[in-house]
Amino acid sequence: MNVEEFWEVIEEARCKNDPKGFLTAKLMKFNKAEIVAFQNTFSWLHFCVEKWDIWGAAYLVYGGCSDDSFADFRSNLIMLGETVYAAVLKNADSFAEFSIYSDLRKEYISEYIAADIYEEKYQEDFPFEETNWQENMGDNWDFDNYDECLQRLPKLTKKHWKLERL
Repeated sequence: MNVEEFWEVIEEARCKNDPKGFLTAKLMKFNKAEIVAFQNTFSWLHFCVEKWDIWGAAYLVYGGCSDDSFADFRSNLIMLGETVYAAVLKNADSFAEFSIYSDLRKEYISEYIAADIYEEKYQEDFPFEETNWQENMGDNWDFDNYDECLQRLPKLTKKHWKLERL
């Protein structure tokens, strides 16, 4: 499974009333190699959006964002589809242009959805691969500092800053 095929599956799931249920059923039909490829692609895309500016966007949209919540945010960002994902990866502030905030918390999608299905279907551990991905989250900054948020994510800050923080 290549990245284009991955996004096709995600887009197909997004169009359903129950994206998680659809995705689960679809992955259950995949063979071992397809499930592994899907999980590896999901993991790579999840890793690529582990950046401080995207965490800042999640923090502003949610009104706070722990490390666990940020992992969930990144999984759900993938489930919003390739267009939103690519725009946010390129510029986290572009998230302000989308009216999909409620979609982010509709239903939790595990970052290990395919691995969990693999283990359930085949009754064996998922064959996680060692990765040598180089972490580059960018510059850390204070999400509670209005001026810094305004400088780094002006659209999201203007749209989501909570006045009681000032």
